[in-house]
Amino acid sequence: MKLFRQSYWLKSGAFVFMQRLSTLLFGFGAFFFLIRALSKEEFGAWALFLSISAIVEMGKNGLVQNGLVKFLAADEEKKEAQIITASLVLNLLLSLLVIVGLILLAPLMARWLNTPILEGMLYCYTLNVVLLIPFSQLSFIQQANYDFKGIFFANLIRQGLFFLFVLAIFFFSLPYQLEWLILVQGAGILLGSGVAYLFAGKYVFLHRRVSWPWVHQLFHYGKYVFGTNISSMLMKSADQLMLGILAGPAAVAMFNVAARATNFVEVPSFTMASIVFPKSAAKGQKEGPAAIKRLYEKSVGAIHAVLLPVVLVVLLFPELVIFIIAGKEYLESALLLQVVVIYCLFIPFLRQFGTIMDSVGKPQINFWLICMLAVINITLNYFFISAYGVMGAAFATLVAYCIGFITNQLILYRLFRISTFQVVKELGSFYRQGYKLLLSRFTGRQWVEKKQ
Repeated sequence: MKLFRQSYWLKSGAFVFMQRLSTLLFGFGAFFFLIRALSKEEFGAWALFLSISAIVEMGKNGLVQNGLVKFLAADEEKKEAQIITASLVLNLLLSLLVIVGLILLAPLMARWLNTPILEGMLYCYTLNVVLLIPFSQLSFIQQANYDFKGIFFANLIRQGLFFLFVLAIFFFSLPYQLEWLILVQGAGILLGSGVAYLFAGKYVFLHRRVSWPWVHQLFHYGKYVFGTNISSMLMKSADQLMLGILAGPAAVAMFNVAARATNFVEVPSFTMASIVFPKSAAKGQKEGPAAIKRLYEKSVGAIHAVLLPVVLVVLLFPELVIFIIAGKEYLESALLLQVVVIYCLFIPFLRQFGTIMDSVGKPQINFWLICMLAVINITLNYFFISAYGVMGAAFATLVAYCIGFITNQLILYRLFRISTFQVVKELGSFYRQGYKLLLSRFTGRQWVEKKQ
């Protein structure tokens, strides 16, 4: 227990991992029952809505989160009240812009994506955008203070309420509309905000006046992260959005099953990114490039040590995985799953690259790289889907991730002398340490001491 209390990595990692895992489990649970309750067209519409809402939330968070975390984590002049107030104002202004954009563009997006019901769903979502202002702000403040406990419990409430509603629909055959699902999401956000405040209230300091220079500074720092997150989500969602445009919501449903099955492999990557960012922001200023190099190589190596066994299982038994999560109606997604799980191996390299670039004050590099990859992915998806249908979407995204991997590794080597080979060595080191730990439990402490 003493080690747990004293170690930032263990304590933070435990809560971030639990938060990501609970979000994943509740999200997967909702998916598991929804895909059996909805038609392919309805589920395709829901998948498209989730893609759009994810783009909105990731983009908004990018403009607010990283600047707030960076400047609060490195704040040595006790200006937290000015920083937090400026960040809240920025959050409010951006949310207002998002709401106006959704209202104006909802009919157009519904028509482009061949999904008429999407228009009403996006109108309902504007309420959630408002409710997310306090929820996200409190989460960012906790992250900046290296406190992840409240984030875990707030997200547990947010995701858990939605999951319970989906269970009620499935088991009691309740009448439903897709818009109701969005309103229940909003109720979860509202309750989660109350829980978040119980934990984050001690960190919340507001200034009586808005410091517009700080608003300006946060905006100009976050603008690249905002663009990066939008481009990143377009990169991630291009296959499903292009399928909606070119093939309709039923095709989106087929692809979403394969994409959803790989969500488990992203948990270690998201967890490590949340922990590494505030640490790399502090270490980059104090210890320089050598510390950044160690953080990147160790974190990516550790992520892949966890990923590889999962990827191998999915590659060997794709039909079984699809049958378990979606049922026999979606077995044709098995080949899609095998392709999708391969490009999941490239995601940690790209995600940690972005984390490092943002933390050392070079978000523009990550921004331009992700923008380039988003354009490449959208272009490839258009031609590949036109030629090969749903499978074309998977191959197009795989090619885009390969290009992204090669490019970001070249940049990292030039800036920090980060080595892909060293990442592989860290991966091997992780397995060796795990092997020794297991042996020590079965052969006793004396054997470990002799080997050391």
